[in-house]
Amino acid sequence: MSYNRHGKEERMKKRRQPWARVLALALAAAMIMPQSMDAAAAAKKKVKLNKTKVVLKVGKKTTLKLKNNKKKVKWSSNKKKVATVTKKGVVKAKKKGTAKITAKVGKKKYVCKVTVKAASTKKSNKNTNRKNNSSKTNGGTQKVTGTPGKNVALNGDIFQIGGRNLTLGMTLAQVHTVLGSLSTDILRSEKSPQGFDVLAFRPNGNNSSVSRDDKFSTYILLYLKSGKVVGICGISKSMAYGSLVKAGTGAAALESSSAWSSVDWYETRGDVVGAGAYSTETSNANVLAFVDYYGTQTTYCIQAFDKAYSIDGMTNLSSQDASCTYSDAVVKAMATESGELLNAYLTFYGMRSLAINSKLSGVAQSYSNTMAKAGATDATDMTRSSSEIKSAIVGAGLQCGQWGERIMANNMDAIGFANSAVQSQAARAQLCDEEGLGVMGIGSAAYFENGDDVFYTYLVIDFVDYVRVAF
Repeated sequence: MSYNRHGKEERMKKRRQPWARVLALALAAAMIMPQSMDAAAAAKKKVKLNKTKVVLKVGKKTTLKLKNNKKKVKWSSNKKKVATVTKKGVVKAKKKGTAKITAKVGKKKYVCKVTVKAASTKKSNKNTNRKNNSSKTNGGTQKVTGTPGKNVALNGDIFQIGGRNLTLGMTLAQVHTVLGSLSTDILRSEKSPQGFDVLAFRPNGNNSSVSRDDKFSTYILLYLKSGKVVGICGISKSMAYGSLVKAGTGAAALESSSAWSSVDWYETRGDVVGAGAYSTETSNANVLAFVDYYGTQTTYCIQAFDKAYSIDGMTNLSSQDASCTYSDAVVKAMATESGELLNAYLTFYGMRSLAINSKLSGVAQSYSNTMAKAGATDATDMTRSSSEIKSAIVGAGLQCGQWGERIMANNMDAIGFANSAVQSQAARAQLCDEEGLGVMGIGSAAYFENGDDVFYTYLVIDFVDYVRVAF
């Protein structure tokens, strides 16, 4: 199976002092709006739709974009009773059947075939019976037999992360037993945009005797519904999901396997384009493997979630939109988790992590709020000049020698935002440049367009080479 990509990132502006000219090309590289590639690559591409075939269930939505086009687009549907489309390309499935959505620019037309299927009537039953689906995978019931910080006896596919065994369907009590309660660890309770309770866990996150890099060597996100784990995401050198995939599994092996399929909306962006993530399924789970396409092309992040939830519904913002919730607490958690995921990625490959500065995060958050207040639907319109970025940093009482900013848009959650940076050749070069900007601040916000019943999400990352409080 394959999926159409929705949402990634924006562009970056940077200014240097004369002594920093060697970083010019890497740090001034632009990253463009969702559904597009980096600017240099986009210039070589012809105008085309981001999706030419779409399958939706009644009531679901997706967003169409015309890539590499700057002219006005007129959208239309040949069967409005089957699928409608807004002036911004948001398609909504109305009833079972097929329809053609047309994007017209001048005399040229670009068509996407939309197949609408009946809404599933089994999903609610599957959610209700998730306990049985999880606990009877290999027969028997789940039992807590461990002690704090130890593993517990569980059935089903084991997701081993950093010496801890986790499974879908385990209870909150079992989670706490496995993770333990050491004062040197960080364990936060948050909410996800999809409405799940989230536990963000970093062993040694509070350990002052280890380096900052070691504090990100293992990172775990657990998603819970009604006290049961329905999703797990992890980054660690010691990581494996059953026998399916592990840390370091090559993209070539996933590509050649009939069990794995590339996920189109996680397509990379750069001089050469490829798959940034692959998916497969088991009897009770959907599994994603994220690969470092522009690096070693190996797996660095694994995500698994209960099969009751589709890959589209859990990762693709255009398929959820109004079903998501972006409260102040949710967007704050999204910003925090994005920074932690990026640092976990860096340390996974033996690179330095980035210091996260609270005042610089305030600068990024302020501009995220500005975009949301303006109701920006195209983040390219909100890109700031180098002088404006510098002015915002100085206005926060900070001094620095170099600075830069990246604006990313239209990802569902932190996992989408963080991986969008890795999947962009320009953004990855910035993150991995150990002689470049070593401090970052992150802010996040969301804008809900009630008329189109769709969300637009933003993540702003401000970079500096160092932070000095201005007196």
